[in-house]
Amino acid sequence: MPKRKEWYKDKQKYLLHKNRHRNKNYNKGFTTKAYKRWSWSEIAQILERKITDRELSFKIERSVQAIQHKRQRTKQSLWDYEKEKR
Repeated sequence: MPKRKEWYKDKQKYLLHKNRHRNKNYNKGFTTKAYKRWSWSEIAQILERKITDRELSFKIERSVQAIQHKRQRTKQSLWDYEKEKR
């Protein structure tokens, strides 16, 4: 997204622009209706971030939103595990 938050005087205009581009990105990713379990190799690819989420969505046949959500949940659970371990 070439525009930055600081460049906008109006916050509403910025949010509309950001959401429009986010939706455009999500719609280009792979979409599926069937539920699939996450494999360890898929989770490893998500955490490595060697390619963009859109490219990864076609490779592992998951939506961009699912990839981002799984990355967030996995990082949170790893952080909680490390916190309990101490």
